[in-house]
Amino acid sequence: MTSNFLILRPEVPHLAIDRETTEDWGDDNRLNELANQRSGERYNLAIQAAASNRTAICYDMGGNPQTVDHLAIARADLLQASVVDALVLRGSDSSFNAPTSVSGLAAWFDANQGITLSSAAVTTWADRTGSYSATQGTSANMPLQSRFDNKENLILQSNALQASAWTKTRSSVSPNVTTDPIDGSSTIDVIVDDSSASTTHYIIPASGLTLKPSTSYRFSCYAKHNGRNIALRFDNAWSGNPYAYFNLQTGAVSAVGSGVSATIEDVGGGFYRASATCTTSASPGTAYPSVYLVSGTTNQSYTGDGVSGAYVGRIQFHDASASSDFVETASVAEIRGINGNRCIRFDGSNDYLSANSIGSAFSGTDKAISIFMAFRSNAASATIASMGRSSSATPQMRWHQDGAYVFATTDDAAASKSQSAGTSGYSAAVWSHVSSGTAASDYINGTLIGSSGYDVDLGARTLDRFTIGALGTNSYSAYSAVDVAEIIVYNRAVTSDERQSIEAYLASKYTSTPLVVDYDFKPNCGVNGDDYINLFATSDEYRYFWFEAWSTSNKFAHSKLYIGQSVDLGETIDSISCKKPVDANDSFESDSGAVDLSKGKDSLYRISVNFKGVTNDQIVEFSEKISSVADIRKGVFLCTTTNHQILDGKKTIYARLVRSLYSERFKDDYNALFAEFEELPA
Repeated sequence: MTSNFLILRPEVPHLAIDRETTEDWGDDNRLNELANQRSGERYNLAIQAAASNRTAICYDMGGNPQTVDHLAIARADLLQASVVDALVLRGSDSSFNAPTSVSGLAAWFDANQGITLSSAAVTTWADRTGSYSATQGTSANMPLQSRFDNKENLILQSNALQASAWTKTRSSVSPNVTTDPIDGSSTIDVIVDDSSASTTHYIIPASGLTLKPSTSYRFSCYAKHNGRNIALRFDNAWSGNPYAYFNLQTGAVSAVGSGVSATIEDVGGGFYRASATCTTSASPGTAYPSVYLVSGTTNQSYTGDGVSGAYVGRIQFHDASASSDFVETASVAEIRGINGNRCIRFDGSNDYLSANSIGSAFSGTDKAISIFMAFRSNAASATIASMGRSSSATPQMRWHQDGAYVFATTDDAAASKSQSAGTSGYSAAVWSHVSSGTAASDYINGTLIGSSGYDVDLGARTLDRFTIGALGTNSYSAYSAVDVAEIIVYNRAVTSDERQSIEAYLASKYTSTPLVVDYDFKPNCGVNGDDYINLFATSDEYRYFWFEAWSTSNKFAHSKLYIGQSVDLGETIDSISCKKPVDANDSFESDSGAVDLSKGKDSLYRISVNFKGVTNDQIVEFSEKISSVADIRKGVFLCTTTNHQILDGKKTIYARLVRSLYSERFKDDYNALFAEFEELPA
């Protein structure tokens, strides 16, 4: 961006040769171009989603792939009225084929839908075909559903330190004694030491956390001095129990232990946000992130007086790759999603889900099957899913990772076979397994990990134990710390093209970085005017685009949706610009090369450019930039990088070009260009 004034030109969806809503995928939404063309308007995005659901629209640009650098929505306040919480825009070279577009779909488990909760834990995960459900009837074995955004807090009762989730060691907690500096609520607790001599005073989670090895975690809280400073300690899962000391009087980090980085931020009202980051050991034990009271600057072992302490609230502990924005917890953790999608988290202790009736799709002599899984492991060794028999302790099929990705099977002759390849880790991955019934091929993120001589003949055995997150046979074992987002099963061996299309669908959702991820759309839209603009940088051309909106309401709303390229005028418009009405007799008083923006009658806006002593090539270049939007009758966005007076304090207006002309009336002194835009209603 070389200037502060852009014309945002829509390329998608109006150039797309194919526009597909995800109505066939189970979502209830409409794109007016395909449906009722409300009020005769085209290219409107109309959302009517079930609560906590996602709506999506796919665009195919055909043989004319596009490079886009902005997402713009006219009248985004209408979407706000429909309580749209987040927007995601994805691009891909491969088609976003819905699983339903491939024949033979037997089951489709998508953590974004079909979840039944009990006390915030998952009891049922219904597949989208309506044929099967993965269930858990024992509360201790129930996994959790994640958020869709990247926020995370693994500490329970993060704002209720008096709760039993916190053990108070030579300390006490009085709840809700002062005002939260962020939202003004009376939710900040005070931790007070007791009179024990020459010892520590702290609060510690009653239940420890199971963490990934060699992974960076961030620990933070909001705190205010009340006679004591604080320390944040990383206990058990880190070498040497590292720490960070914070001075709540001066707003300084007093000291840190080995391998710890720490910051302190003044958040007002005498409060500071204290944050510390540290990497777990290669074999971490159960973690207990703790808050210690400190006498002086670094003395955590002292004689208490029974009245001194610190105000503490908004405690947060999360994977450092997650958002640092605070999210409050109650009786269960808040878990980050995967790439803007929900997942199901299995804790590695005793969680699992059973979809045993799906075994019929796998059973039979030389039965062909295809299964696709999107997941993220939270441990070095983890079972994503398994297939077995309730009458045998021998697993028949198992998809797991243990340093590598491993598919293991036992055939009808009791011969055990396995195939492994690659280096497994903690990033999201897509696993594809395609079996003819006698031979199988496995792929990780589209790369083959094994197929040659890969006999998986199960004969006539009846399989009745399909388990997610553990190994299921006549008992359950190998409970795994893993996030499972999607499982798709076909009752046949899909073709290579079909496999790649499903992999593209899953990869775009879970492993490819979106062009736009705005988890805070709701408070941002309708601000600085009624339009929403998200500018981003990319140099990639994409054939397929996929727009998603997350909604927590079933209200109907529609707005114009544009994805496209920006036209940089190459000149800078000043912060005030011309206040005169648009008039043919306006004179030019600006400096050489300046751009004026003025507002006239009948919603007309004029861009006026003075060229003094410049070459004709510069005039032609500017004229070409303006003329590039001449045929876009449905509208463009005139966008400034800062709020502009002429735009009534907004950054953008939605308008169309009504005329442009070139004047030589100043001869050698000035060459003037005019471009007039008419503001359009949404």
